[in-house]
Amino acid sequence: MTTHVTLEDALSNVDLLEELPLPDQQPCIEPPPSSIMYQANFDTNFEDRNAFVTGIARYIEQATVHSSMNEMLEEGHEYAVMLYTWRSCSRAIPQVKCNEQPNRVEIYEKTVEVLEPEVTKLMKFMYFQRKAIERFCSEVKRLCHAERRKDFVSEAYLLTLGKFINMFAVLDELKNMKCSVKNDHSAYKRAAQFLRKMADPQSIQESQNLSMFLANHNRITQCLHQQLEVIPGYEELLADIVNICVDYYENKMYLTPSEKHMLLKVMGFGLYLMDGNVSNIYKLDAKKRINLSKIDKFFKVSVWLESDIGFLPRWTCTQSSISPQYNICEQMVQIRDDHIRFISELARYSNSEVVTGSGLDSQKSDEEYRELFDLALRGLQLLSKWSAHVMEVYSWKLVHPTDKFCNKDCPGTAEEYERATRYNYTSEEKFAFVEVIAMIKGLQVLMGRMESVFNQAIRNTIYAALQDFAQVTLREPLRQAVRKKKNVLIRCYRLINLVPVSHHVKEQPLNIAYSHIYSSYRNFVGPPHFKTICRLLGYQGIAVVMEELLKIVKSLLQGTILQYVKTLIEVMPKICRLPRHEYGSPGILEFFHHQLKDIIEYAELKTDVFQSLREVGNAILFCLLIEQALSQEEVCDLLHAAPFQNILPRVYIKEGERLEVRMKRLEAKYAPLHLVPLIERLGTPQQIAIAREGDLLTKERLCCGLSMFEVILTRIRSYLQDPIWRGPPPTNGVMHVDECVEFHRLWSAMQFVYCIPVGTNEFTAEQCFGDGLNWAGCSVIVLLGQQRRFDLFDFCYHLLKVQRQDGKDEIIKNVPLKKMADRIRKYQILNNEIFAILNKYMKSVETDSSTVEHVRCFQPPIHQSLATTC
Repeated sequence: MTTHVTLEDALSNVDLLEELPLPDQQPCIEPPPSSIMYQANFDTNFEDRNAFVTGIARYIEQATVHSSMNEMLEEGHEYAVMLYTWRSCSRAIPQVKCNEQPNRVEIYEKTVEVLEPEVTKLMKFMYFQRKAIERFCSEVKRLCHAERRKDFVSEAYLLTLGKFINMFAVLDELKNMKCSVKNDHSAYKRAAQFLRKMADPQSIQESQNLSMFLANHNRITQCLHQQLEVIPGYEELLADIVNICVDYYENKMYLTPSEKHMLLKVMGFGLYLMDGNVSNIYKLDAKKRINLSKIDKFFKVSVWLESDIGFLPRWTCTQSSISPQYNICEQMVQIRDDHIRFISELARYSNSEVVTGSGLDSQKSDEEYRELFDLALRGLQLLSKWSAHVMEVYSWKLVHPTDKFCNKDCPGTAEEYERATRYNYTSEEKFAFVEVIAMIKGLQVLMGRMESVFNQAIRNTIYAALQDFAQVTLREPLRQAVRKKKNVLIRCYRLINLVPVSHHVKEQPLNIAYSHIYSSYRNFVGPPHFKTICRLLGYQGIAVVMEELLKIVKSLLQGTILQYVKTLIEVMPKICRLPRHEYGSPGILEFFHHQLKDIIEYAELKTDVFQSLREVGNAILFCLLIEQALSQEEVCDLLHAAPFQNILPRVYIKEGERLEVRMKRLEAKYAPLHLVPLIERLGTPQQIAIAREGDLLTKERLCCGLSMFEVILTRIRSYLQDPIWRGPPPTNGVMHVDECVEFHRLWSAMQFVYCIPVGTNEFTAEQCFGDGLNWAGCSVIVLLGQQRRFDLFDFCYHLLKVQRQDGKDEIIKNVPLKKMADRIRKYQILNNEIFAILNKYMKSVETDSSTVEHVRCFQPPIHQSLATTC
């Protein structure tokens, strides 16, 4: 009989597994999980290159080349993984003992069936290396052209070419040392020839080419060397690649061990490719194109190639002692010292940033972010350095196996791999390995705890450095370049006038182009449309539109909406106190749902009432957006007219220059453009009057201190004179607290209604009415001066506060509490934004209209005993 286990029981059983003791008491060496955080992926492989249409075509071309070369590097890495993980399949296949064996045909057929996919991979690998060599040589030939050599090649481009050299070296060495690849191909070839699978000449030739490719050692680098030697000047480009790798290695501009070893491999194979019949590295060293003595100091006895394989497979020179670089015991003193120093400094920051939480939300200066940036970089460099030590010592041990003479514990019958691993380490070296790995894991955990702090510091530091470079370092070179390129603008203007735009009107391609451009402005109303309205209508047209909108708002507020407000105030509860927190959020929700039952069930609320309020809110929002668009247009007009009105901006001055001298020089330079004095001196009286009026109209703009939206709000406030909006005077002489007689209480009830979550196939209030509904309610509340009372006594806000405190999630009256709290929070943010915008305009109106603050003084309470004596 099968037993049913619930999901909760299954999850609890899984959680119990973490409490089981490990019988072997082995430490956990797996890396920490990746942090769950949003991170933009900027590694787009130059997919956005076509967006930079204003850039120089050379950079777009270089980005395109970068993209395709990166894809080829990824493909080469896949072939390197294929070669490294290759294991012989032919050894597992039964061999044919003699020609008279009866099942030899079946054996050969199975051999072909098993090995054919693997041989296909080898064939693709041969074609790939051929294509990669051709691509690399074509790039070298293009960059070595006489005209191209006059221009510089970017560091990223040179490093990408260096990665190609590294890829060729790695693939060649992996091919050389994998005998199983050749054995599998030979077994497949014998079986295929017996079964006559390769009958056509092309297949025979391809198989022969693959055999020669696999049999010849260093075939890839030799073919690359031969094709490079026919390119004139190739050694100059390779010298640049080697020099950039030397610079990166010398200044430690690498982070991971693979990047470090890649630089070493590019240096070595770059020198090999430069040294040949055409060029000589010693001549290049004499010309100071490369520095052989510096490169010689960097080279190591063995370099890590791929996983546990290193350059070279054999070492012909003898050495009496181990190099300190590969003696980890001698390096432990420095490693321990670096570990203690960095852990102490990291603990100081960790206590203030993570443990106490003082730095999570506080804003830091650029210097503090820079310190955290440097701390994170040093930590990553230490992790990389220690990891490289472990890998280099392990790689050196693999190519220097021990024997029974060097290690007495090593038996004479030990396997080659055992002599390189099992018997090749002393007890001190094993303890040193364990200690270094423990340091790496411990530091990794400590830095992982500060990942969020480091991320913020790294982003801020990079942004600050980029801004300093773009706005400070490049400022003066750009100014010099602009001064020298003025003739280019004149030439472009003349080229534009060769074919006037009017000649292209009524052509189908132009219409298609325009329709494609303006298709992005369809199906929505936004800033582009309001800017166009301002340009087309002008001041008089905008005034007419505003007047008509105000008439519509007046008719709604004093007609339809006023009648609905009177009706809804009647069905509101006369008294509605805010429940205490002890009742909990479910109880408060049920209380409000019962008190506002008549409002919730009012049939015309979600149709006519909300629609009328939406029209008012959209009209107010339309006026605001029109004013913003009009202000932008006016600012553009002022900037365009500034040179003709003797309004000059502050200029950039160098150190030691005086601003007054530069400004006087500019005023003298632009004096012929000052229109009014010029017309007054040379024009007729009629022209002088027109020039003065035009100058006055240009200077006196709304954006210079006037606000049209303030006037709109003042006009709308005058429409709210009916007593129903403010209610009767309060009985306590101060304000209404629990009485539901003011508009803000009615709006709280409406907000409670549209904050209730809807069903699956129903439309929400924001889908039906947008933000216009909230703009109408918030605008009326602000104009009536009831905003603070609304924020204090709102039903939804009170429910949200209590739900945030107790965190309960229940279904009350078919209303999910958590979903409703989320909707309330969303509308609270929207209301606060609307209130902030409206108060920005209303405060200036109130400041201008009332300069005296009206303060009412209340008599302090007197105790009964004192009152009787008095």
